[in-house]
Amino acid sequence: MKSGFSKLLKFFLYGLLALVILSSNVNAQIDPVALSKILAKANAEITTKTSSIIGEGDYILSGDSLFVNPDGTHYLYSYHSRRNTFIRQDHSTFHGHNFTRTLFLYNQEVYAFGGYGFWASHSKLIKFDKITKEWELVMIQNLDLNHFQPMHSAKIGDSIFVCGTYEHHATQKSLQTTLRSFIINLRDFKCKEYQNPQVHFIEKSSSASYNHQQSNYVIWGGPNTIDYILDKANGTYYKNASGPSFYAPTNDRKINFQDSTYRFVIGNELITVNPDYTIEKLDLQNYIKLFCLPENNINDWNEMTSSAKEQSIFIYQMIIAVLIVVFVVFLFIYFKTIANIKQSNYTEHNGIDSNASVIYTLLSIGNGEYSEKEIDMILRISHFPYSARKIKRSQMIYAINEQHPSLIEKIKNVNGNDFLYLIHSEIH
Repeated sequence: MKSGFSKLLKFFLYGLLALVILSSNVNAQIDPVALSKILAKANAEITTKTSSIIGEGDYILSGDSLFVNPDGTHYLYSYHSRRNTFIRQDHSTFHGHNFTRTLFLYNQEVYAFGGYGFWASHSKLIKFDKITKEWELVMIQNLDLNHFQPMHSAKIGDSIFVCGTYEHHATQKSLQTTLRSFIINLRDFKCKEYQNPQVHFIEKSSSASYNHQQSNYVIWGGPNTIDYILDKANGTYYKNASGPSFYAPTNDRKINFQDSTYRFVIGNELITVNPDYTIEKLDLQNYIKLFCLPENNINDWNEMTSSAKEQSIFIYQMIIAVLIVVFVVFLFIYFKTIANIKQSNYTEHNGIDSNASVIYTLLSIGNGEYSEKEIDMILRISHFPYSARKIKRSQMIYAINEQHPSLIEKIKNVNGNDFLYLIHSEIH
């Protein structure tokens, strides 16, 4: 019983430790300086192989690790801080159709949505298959891909928000461009069109967002500009009306990831890490107040999606609660069983005649020789361990013979090294 208790205790403690570690990995963050060094290392090692410079939208975080997908390619590299190197994960051959795609992680699976290539934009969703090492097409239900050009997309909670333009014939000779917004549910891959977007801008070009896993803000724009901001907390879609670019017009340098200047959206700030690893911070809340105009508020956005992070924390809390309940129930059963055994031992040791059925069995079975196993079954002690059974047998035979002299006689077995037990029931 003690060994079973110790095993369950170890299982409970190890399970609790694993959940704590897993939960910490889900919420783990890499500081911007360390992340800029990793991306610079990626550009030094991977760009020579892929001919594609890695920027702020070309990686996704997974705990203290990350995945890198150079823009416009199907290459996928994994990086972990402990090994400090990039390992290629894919077996892809064809590239070039997914520039400015939206890269994201969902349920520990790597996805990419949309992109531009071969003179056209598309709204395809692909997922990296860990077994085949290939990108597989995921079918989206209820999404009309004909003549639709996605501009902006972002994974928020369990959904993908997509905004783009749709060209259709207003008359027989003219085309009309309208804005359409969609929500793609990642749990069942069903698409629902947003019925009343009320967005005033129309664009023909698409842009990728910065990585926004550590922030409630999604930013779209060029390497040195902010064009649009989506506040995931309240669903407001902002357009940059008068905000400046990130470098002076007299400076002919691009000052972006192409010369090892990286920007990260963390919390309420856009953090710039310069090549000398100095940091500049831009408060996005103040930036929105000063330079941006609200274009749209996505009605009931919070009701249509849920936060993956909050879901993960809830699941961990539920698992811990279930483990605690199971552990408490086991403790109750364990100590209850121990108490019953002690009470049973006490009763049997202090009053064998109180168990009248054992005496009745001994008197009714008649004379005969019985082995140790058989006498233990008669005395109802065969469930005890061997050492305890041996002591218990001696105690009970002594107590029985005290009350009923010579009822049980222990003799040597001439055919073996064990003992036989003679029952003399006729003298009683």
